[in-house]
Amino acid sequence: MKKNYLLIIVLALTLLLASCSGKKKLVLYLPNDYILDDVIIEFEKEHNVRVNKRTFNNNEMALGFVKTKSYDLVIPSDYAIEELAVEGYLMEIDYNEILDADVEFAEGLDLFLDQLDEEGFNFRNYAVPYFWGSVGILYKHDNVSLEQMEKEGYNILADPKLETIIYDSPRDAVMAGLLTNDVLLKDATQADINKSRDWLVNAFNQKTTSRKSDEILDELLAKSRYDAVMAYSGDAAYIMSENEDYSFYIPHDTNLWADGFVIPTNAKEPDLAKDFIRHMLTYDVALDNTIEIGYSAARKDVFEEMISEDGDYGEDRLRNAYESKILDFQVFRFDNKLKLLLDKAWENALAAQ
Repeated sequence: MKKNYLLIIVLALTLLLASCSGKKKLVLYLPNDYILDDVIIEFEKEHNVRVNKRTFNNNEMALGFVKTKSYDLVIPSDYAIEELAVEGYLMEIDYNEILDADVEFAEGLDLFLDQLDEEGFNFRNYAVPYFWGSVGILYKHDNVSLEQMEKEGYNILADPKLETIIYDSPRDAVMAGLLTNDVLLKDATQADINKSRDWLVNAFNQKTTSRKSDEILDELLAKSRYDAVMAYSGDAAYIMSENEDYSFYIPHDTNLWADGFVIPTNAKEPDLAKDFIRHMLTYDVALDNTIEIGYSAARKDVFEEMISEDGDYGEDRLRNAYESKILDFQVFRFDNKLKLLLDKAWENALAAQ
């Protein structure tokens, strides 16, 4: 009897595993900690599929893997999307096939997409926006005034009297240095980049300026020694919701960006990828996801709910980060020559520490 009973259990487990292995699988590739697990589970149940979530630390890492491996859906940033599109790694996307007619994008996001289009790349041809935002400065408002932020901008990060953090990203860090001399990334000459490099070297030599990336979430959620920190608006909004010591300032001409869903040309389940995009852009899912992650939602109605008087980011201090309302901004473009110059300047700045 025991043998028969065990045999029944083994057969049942075998059938269960066979059933699971027979499900379609969506391979999703996205940044770390960038999606609410519950919305993935909901999609799996609704479509009777499995989602294999794989993550990356930065766009440069993602680019290499997308070009050499197979994923069904990827969420890179705008300039990485342009690189993949230009080199033929992405399928074109028909919004009419994926989005309901009543879906509108947040006003700031539309401004970004229009400017990127005017400058030479149509994001909408290859990607559906996921989250978007700006690059700015979290500052401890009891130690640094708004007037000081408006006067200094990114130069505040090199103030030897303050404890500061410059984000560990060549593109963002060099951009900050360029803006201390009112130079946009797209207009930068070698001489301009050298000045930005020297500004970074000077900042790091002060010994009061640190270089960090995602660690700022842990560093600033509790009481922190840092007075000014370069940060993405979504991280800033989340940090400020947990730590009342900080406010967020968005410097003139800083970067506005968007991450988007893209489907690689070698995707094994492109139709399932489109189903997942539809799922993520539904109102309830988009709302739950942005509440958890903290970044600015693509959907206009969700975005406006978040910054409404009763919304999670309705308080003025938090709304400023989530809304990322800035008229004059710059967009990052795919430019291999410029990328090499930025990487070299960053390497030299770090070597001088």
